[in-house]
This record gives sequence, C-alpha cells and structure tokens, in this order.
Amino acid sequence: MRENKLMGVTNYFSVDGEVIAESGASGYLSYHCDNLDSVCATLDLN
Repeated sequence: MRENKLMGVTNYFSVDGEVIAESGASGYLSYHCDNLDSVCATLDLN
C-alpha cells in the first residue's frame, strides 16, 4: 500500500525586497519592524 505524503508550503509576501508577512499551514503571520528594520513583533491574524 502506498502512503500519501503531503509537503508543507509557506508563502512569503514582500515589498521592495522586505518580507512583510507569511502564509502557511499555521495561518497568516504579519511582521512589524522598528526604526532599525529589526522585527520587533509578529501578529497572527487567525
């Protein structure tokens, strides 16, 4: 018997080369940066 194996996929959204969000099996995750472009917060919009 052959098993069906699924592969997880994550889509990244970017503007001008900066990743601003991702969408995957866990839902939509938005990145928020400070003035130095360091990620300081992530928001789960589920």
